[in-house]
Amino acid sequence: MKIDKTARKMGMMAFPSLGFVALAVAVLLAVPGLAAAQEQLNVPPEGFKSLFNGKDFTGWHMTKRAKEAWFVEDGAFRSLGYFDDFTADFLTEEKFLNFVLMVDYRMLTKSDSGIWFRGWPSDMPRPDGVRTGEQVNLHYSWAVAQPMVFYFGPKNNKMIDDQRKTKVKEIQSEPGIWHSIKITLVGRVLTVEHDGEVVLDAFEYPEGTLSMEPSGIGLQKHKNWDYNNDGNVSNCPIEFRNIFIKDLGSSDSPSETTALPPADPADEAKAALKAYHAALLAGDLEEVVDRFSENFMNDMNVDRPLVRRFFEYQLGRDALDGLEINSERCTFEAIGNLVIISSVTYSLGGESARNSYMMKKEADGKWRFTSESTGAVGRYLTYQWRN
Repeated sequence: MKIDKTARKMGMMAFPSLGFVALAVAVLLAVPGLAAAQEQLNVPPEGFKSLFNGKDFTGWHMTKRAKEAWFVEDGAFRSLGYFDDFTADFLTEEKFLNFVLMVDYRMLTKSDSGIWFRGWPSDMPRPDGVRTGEQVNLHYSWAVAQPMVFYFGPKNNKMIDDQRKTKVKEIQSEPGIWHSIKITLVGRVLTVEHDGEVVLDAFEYPEGTLSMEPSGIGLQKHKNWDYNNDGNVSNCPIEFRNIFIKDLGSSDSPSETTALPPADPADEAKAALKAYHAALLAGDLEEVVDRFSENFMNDMNVDRPLVRRFFEYQLGRDALDGLEINSERCTFEAIGNLVIISSVTYSLGGESARNSYMMKKEADGKWRFTSESTGAVGRYLTYQWRN
């Protein structure tokens, strides 16, 4: 995309197109998460294996209804049609007990789905209305990334009710955007992250409310639903890709099944970049601006209102259209609560620049861009834009 000549004359963006790339990336890191679109799909990170080859249903148990509901296209499982029942779910042939599962999903409109585990044997299709396994819910607005034991488990259970009040963060899932979910299950302890943010923090199932037998990992096709009770029925379209799992074994030792594995800072930083990208595309400027640390603001001699105005201006004039990011050779090096992100290539209008920057996990548990990610070019361009 060419830079607006009128804006140049007005002095609103007094730098060349390559300078714009550097400003959007090196100074304010505009859309770093677009790197996800450039990465090769369905290739697992180190320590994980892929449950989906991006081509077909190899490794998945498919009932007749599931075959009618799902197809593979562009490296994703897709289900877009109308179904009047809950019999079109499918699951992996391999069974897991304790695991870390990472999945990307997208709802094309208001929709509902979920990820099943610990139940529902592969040789027994789940009957309509019968819930024989646990599910982490996927929905555009209701109980996003929450376990269904909250809603279909035992009533008036103090252990469940107390944890639901203290360990859950209510979020929404913007339709039309790829989101990531990470599920860690060890013994009876469940942690869920959505777009890099912990939304269920070490929930412990009461005894007897979760199967302790391994099972396949299932993906739900929700039946048609009228969300607003206005006659406009959604076919609940859903897509899945990048389905990766780390098998944590099946030990019954309490010491091994109640403790969560340590988080990988590099994985957390990658997810944070993706979450930032999703927020930017959704126009969630509060979330976008919150991704920059106070340290970053102070060091760059800018404040949050100024950064917000920058993004409002760029989004309003579609100035970020055409920006491409290549992270195939990008590296994430963790040093304590810091992650150095190197060798990301940014291109716009035939010109390109390579950059490196840093994210830091702050006291509230959120990953933010920190001042170590800036340099002389970034400082100069910020000054140019301010003046």
